[in-house]
Amino acid sequence: MKKKLLSIFLVFAVILSFAACGKSDKSSAAQTTYDMDDFGVLYTKTQKMFAKESADFTMKELSSDKAYSLYKKCSSKTGLPFNQKITLTGFKSESDVGFTIESSNGKHAFPCYFKDGDPNLSMFIGSGDQITVTGTISKDYKSYGVLSDCKVTSPKNITPKFNDNIDDVIDSDSTCSVIEGTVSDVVSLDDFENMIDTMGMSEYEHEDYYFDNVLYLTTDDHLIFVFYDPKITGEVKAGDKIATLGSVDPLFELQKADGTSQTMWGLVGNVYDIYVFDN
Repeated sequence: MKKKLLSIFLVFAVILSFAACGKSDKSSAAQTTYDMDDFGVLYTKTQKMFAKESADFTMKELSSDKAYSLYKKCSSKTGLPFNQKITLTGFKSESDVGFTIESSNGKHAFPCYFKDGDPNLSMFIGSGDQITVTGTISKDYKSYGVLSDCKVTSPKNITPKFNDNIDDVIDSDSTCSVIEGTVSDVVSLDDFENMIDTMGMSEYEHEDYYFDNVLYLTTDDHLIFVFYDPKITGEVKAGDKIATLGSVDPLFELQKADGTSQTMWGLVGNVYDIYVFDN
């Protein structure tokens, strides 16, 4: 009789265990999908808490397991997911690297990055358009507080189409724009700076962090110089049609009779994403 009761108890316990697991899995799954309006509140709280508690960290410590552990602690307190695959929906905005997802009121912005080697398809989604992505948040100590290994799930079937916009973006005051153009030449930074010196362009100032290669994006009326590193973006050659991200600073301006000026040559600092269209 005791053995029979024990067997019944064990069977009942196993059933309860499976039921509990099923309930837990369902709850966990529900917590992996977020809207940026709600997610952004958690993220902003976490960022502020982390900034306060890491105020005395050195730059080296901010890129270490010490900072990663602290961010995990802050995330646990605010309810922000940590080292977890999530799905996030919001509104797309440009960034020099990857892209950001913003809340509907624009108060919250969350950085997203594609896996190394994957094309940045966000360049072909309009700024302000709704976007849904999957990725891993706070994957490791090098990427806490960001979404890594992103995949765009909506809109679906993104088909990049080349649209030369050099004449439009050269006078843009945007902090970051999608820039599309045809590469007319690829030169070394030294050759570019020698050309600048020869022409006496005092507007240009060398920076030690500039990449060692310069792309020329040319139209009939304008020219934009882009600093790039083939180890980061892949090789680019003359004749390629490309899309990249950055802000255009005026390098040479034409003074008009009415006192206004028009940018003829523009300069884009280091770029980290380049998409090469099929010719």
